[in-house]
Amino acid sequence: MPHEERALIGDVERRLAKKYTALPEDHIAAVVRHAYAQFQSSRVRGFIPLLVERRADEELEELSVLRPDLAALALRDLTMAGNA
Repeated sequence: MPHEERALIGDVERRLAKKYTALPEDHIAAVVRHAYAQFQSSRVRGFIPLLVERRADEELEELSVLRPDLAALALRDLTMAGNA
C-alpha cells in the first residue's frame, strides 16, 4: 500500500472509530481492511479511501445494530471471507 494511501486509510479508521464508539477498534480495523482488500486490483487509486469508507461504514452500521454476540460472529465471518 502506498504511503499516502496508507495514511488516508488510517484517517478512515479513525473517523469510523469516532462514529462507532460502541464497537471495538480492532473490529473497525478489520472491517476497514476487508473493505480495502476489495479494491486491491483497482488501477485508479484516487477514490479508494472514499470507497473504502463508504463500504466499511455500511458494514459497521449493520454490526452496530446487532447484539454484541451476533456482531462478533458476523465480524469473524467477514474476516474469514477476506482471508479466503
